[in-house]
Amino acid sequence: MSKIKNLFLQNSYRDLKNNYQKVLNGDENSWDIIVLTASNDMQAKTYELQLKKRREEGLLPKNIDFLVIADLNNERIGSGGATLNVLVKLNKKYDLSKKKVLIIHSGGDSKRVPQYSCFGKLFSPVACEFSKFKASTLFDETLVIMSDFPKRMNYGVFIMCGDSLALFNPLQVDLQYKKAAVISMKMPASIGTKHGVFVSDNNNNVTEFLHKQPLEVLEEKAVENGFINFDTGMIYFNYDIVKELLDLVKNKDEFNLFVSSKSRLNIYGDFLYPLALNSTLEQYYKEGCEYEFNDELKECRTKLWNKLRNYKLNIVKLSPSLFLHFGTTNELLEIMTTKLNEYEYLNWRDKVASFYDIENNVTMINSFIENTTIGNRVYLENSSVRNSNIGDNVIISNTIVENKNIPSNVVLSSVILNNNKYVTRIYDIDLNPKDILNKDTKIFNSRNIDILEKEFSKSIWEANIYPVSDTMDESVENALKLYSIINNNYNKDDIIKYNSLEHVSLNSS
Repeated sequence: MSKIKNLFLQNSYRDLKNNYQKVLNGDENSWDIIVLTASNDMQAKTYELQLKKRREEGLLPKNIDFLVIADLNNERIGSGGATLNVLVKLNKKYDLSKKKVLIIHSGGDSKRVPQYSCFGKLFSPVACEFSKFKASTLFDETLVIMSDFPKRMNYGVFIMCGDSLALFNPLQVDLQYKKAAVISMKMPASIGTKHGVFVSDNNNNVTEFLHKQPLEVLEEKAVENGFINFDTGMIYFNYDIVKELLDLVKNKDEFNLFVSSKSRLNIYGDFLYPLALNSTLEQYYKEGCEYEFNDELKECRTKLWNKLRNYKLNIVKLSPSLFLHFGTTNELLEIMTTKLNEYEYLNWRDKVASFYDIENNVTMINSFIENTTIGNRVYLENSSVRNSNIGDNVIISNTIVENKNIPSNVVLSSVILNNNKYVTRIYDIDLNPKDILNKDTKIFNSRNIDILEKEFSKSIWEANIYPVSDTMDESVENALKLYSIINNNYNKDDIIKYNSLEHVSLNSS
């Protein structure tokens, strides 16, 4: 069965690539507008640079308007607030009753994959070529896969996340006569405990939306033959729904209520719940939220309920299909190494746009490697490594490494700061940045973190533990020295030097 599925998806992907080439050439209609959301102005500028580069290389369709819209006032307003902010801005510029709009939410912090915090998961590399000797990204693959989708829908907006990749045949989808719909794929029940799950009736209307529920709840309500209807994060609202949403924010006070860091609306939990047939207003108030349940959120939910309750949410179940979530560094490493062969039918391979003198044990994208010993499960992206040793289970991202020994089970990720200084962040491959630093916290499999005592009570995400350096090589050296200190391999001078340096966090860097 898997061979038949892979062949189907391979042929679908090939057809989509051909269709996208026609869209690029102006021979095929696609989206009218594609919007990328960003969490702040700095991230938005990064996205603009990515789009500008593609325009210059002729890799963006000229008949599609590409826009980047940052969250208001550089505050976190949630995916729901970001959606309303986008709709209001577009409505001032376009007649949305005659537009097909793709909104890609890509404004997250990328806490679980910090190497993508600066430029977003949406532009993280994918192990295949997009054009000759140019590695693809999630963004590029999304443009290909979604290029034929507008033919299957009426005027309105299609919303999706920028941290995953979904592959399916668009002929499986028909949204022409639907007002609101979600795209779902079959997944093992165990996966549903960490994601959204849909329950539907015989007419494919969503009756319940279960978000991160325990397995026993899913087994009672949603599991069929061991599988659940997985929420891919893909939503369609036709223009009727768009009008209703715009009516919610038609004046300044209402806009400030819905598009704010206080209400911090979630496009999935806050917008979809009222559309499920068996929802109740009482339970709606009890549903989990992105920030905290406060008076502002309660008022927003009441008004959303009154606007959306009369509409039904249809579910489109795609099979066969593929869904890849780049949620954590562990998931990324698994996809790019152990599971890479599973995606050969999509032309994924372990060396893309790279130069190397080694064949095995390493996946490389936009990278160079020479005279280096490599362990198992190693992934390099946008990096150069010479005359070094790399352990097992390692990711090296945006880093130049020369004459170094890289330990196992870590990520090494470098950033050039706004003052043109460098910082290389080193962290565990299974990092949970929400963990709070204290004397019992284990980092690099060690609890010897007294050197970080000044940052205790902060989350790892916020803790200022990474030394700032003048050069890339020095920043890598300082990161590895931090690793050595925590693993009891240091001398007094190492401690003195570490304490004398300026430090930044994963967040601030």
